Amino acid sequence: MTETPSTQHEHRGVGQGSFGSTFWLLTTMEMWERLACHGMGVVIPVYIMRADGPGGLRFTAADKGTIFAIWIMVQSLLPMFTSGYADRYGYQKTIAVSISIKIAGYLLMAAQRTFFGFTKGAATLPAGTAIFTP
Repeated sequence: MTETPSTQHEHRGVGQGSFGSTFWLLTTMEMWERLACHGMGVVIPVYIMRADGPGGLRFTAADKGTIFAIWIMVQSLLPMFTSGYADRYGYQKTIAVSISIKIAGYLLMAAQRTFFGFTKGAATLPAGTAIFTP
């Protein structure tokens, strides 16, 4: 069977042409997800336990461990239930919901000074990243 022009696909490797807009959108989304997960993982412990200056939450090491345990559970377990959303509703709608939830998580963590309030924000942020994670 010979391929007609409508069924032929161009295969481009790296350096053989530009990637489409979908590739760049998803790559950017993945970059923000990595920044949320890994970047916050470096900054959050200092913010949580800072007791020697203004601005820290002054939580204990056990509180920090609990917050991180919840964060990791949400980040790791939620994709098992949400990974089909992008296929069902489309990647654009899924990205919009994911970004909205991430923004809510950042705002909650910035605005809350209590353990439960901050933990709620710290669980919301990884929920936003986990929705788009396959």
